[in-house]
Amino acid sequence: MKFSSPPSRTFYKYFTFIELLIVLAVTGLMVSLLLPNLLKARSKTQISLCANNQRMISLALHSYTSDNKQFLPQHSTWGSLLGYETTIFKKTITVEERPLNIYLNNNTDIGICPADKGDSFSESWQQVHEDRGNSYLPQWNIDNFATLKVTDNKNPPTVSDFDIPDKKLFLADWPWHMNREMTDKRSQWHNSKKRQLNTLFLDGRVNYFIFPTFMNRNTKDNVDKYGWY
Repeated sequence: MKFSSPPSRTFYKYFTFIELLIVLAVTGLMVSLLLPNLLKARSKTQISLCANNQRMISLALHSYTSDNKQFLPQHSTWGSLLGYETTIFKKTITVEERPLNIYLNNNTDIGICPADKGDSFSESWQQVHEDRGNSYLPQWNIDNFATLKVTDNKNPPTVSDFDIPDKKLFLADWPWHMNREMTDKRSQWHNSKKRQLNTLFLDGRVNYFIFPTFMNRNTKDNVDKYGWY
């Protein structure tokens, strides 16, 4: 009776290596198919979380104006409406000096957008909230980009000063100003090539808003034609 000899160790060695290559190839294929969907789902989650933060800010804004004869909050510089303590233009702005914080129960995390990638208008690549204490930009004490100021620290307006509150922009994700370069990744917080950002309007509505191109200009003709946001 003849017995076949067992496979050599060399056979097992090469067979295992081939199996490994197959597993790696299948894994790579699955990752390539699933990764775009995972990134898309992550982006949608960040948009939702960022919008929820702005809804909390909206409630705080309503409480503030109710307590202050409908006057909108005033603060000392760009980025100091809410958030945690940082140094802005060589001056430290504390948590207590940011007027909406008390109406947010001093929860400074509400000021952080998870999609914050920085600011293309700044020389720094750090996230905006690391630099300014929060990720959200209201129109402070100047009228530009077809937008009237809302949180002027010298002559604060009231809610009733604006005829169409559902069209009046209060704040948005930081890169909404039209001098932010959209080819820079720091302006693409939600992986959008358009200037599409979460935006809080004065009527309390939060919208994933596409900023119209006319807001690039501030001529009187554009103001008369489109009105001021």
